Amino acid sequence: TGEVELEPDEILVESIPAVMQYGKTRSVAVLGTGKVLTPENALIITNKAIWALTVPLAGVDEVVAGTDIGKWQWMSAYQDIINGLQEMISTLPLPELLKQGRAKRLMGWEEIKDAKTLPFTQAISLAKANGKKFGYAIRLKEDYQRAKKIFKIP
Repeated sequence: TGEVELEPDEILVESIPAVMQYGKTRSVAVLGTGKVLTPENALIITNKAIWALTVPLAGVDEVVAGTDIGKWQWMSAYQDIINGLQEMISTLPLPELLKQGRAKRLMGWEEIKDAKTLPFTQAISLAKANGKKFGYAIRLKEDYQRAKKIFKIP
């Protein structure tokens, strides 16, 4: 992975643990083993941008015996994701947090053209002016409610 480029004065303001990207192929498996293409399981919100991060749990990006371990963790072991993220946030400076979490910068605040929820889900969708969209299902209701506030979604 490349170097994480932070903007000057970029600071962590919020984090949303236990998320799972939707709308893209999540994992591929051949003969029962494979890899997860979108392993990120947390969102990091800074004063400048939105980042997708992978809390490094064992198996987070593996498919074993046809089971997407990261998806299973999201469904069943989401507390491990929450605890892992809290541990990282409390012990690492932001650049190191993003680096260890193989973070991807989704967009800067000024790039968000549209933020909305999906009916009957705990999911948010963020769209850029160029049409590129990012959608994340959020495991816990309180984190989903917080995300709606962060992105000013009614």
